[in-house]
Amino acid sequence: SPAVLMTMGTWFSDKYAEGTVGHRFYAGCQNVDTVESRAAEHARELFGAEYANVQPHSGIDANLVAFWSILA
Repeated sequence: SPAVLMTMGTWFSDKYAEGTVGHRFYAGCQNVDTVESRAAEHARELFGAEYANVQPHSGIDANLVAFWSILA
């Protein structure tokens, strides 16, 4: 429904982002690359690690996890 599309549909939902930063299998993943790079940077800072590997996971299931965490 239009209401569900407005709620769940974003530039980041339902985006295939297989591969690594700058080396994706699909075009148009610049936003995913930015999010993944920032998440890895924050993980390195948070844990004092030299390296961090962040796997992007978007789409409806990632949206539901975010929703459940807000409800909790």
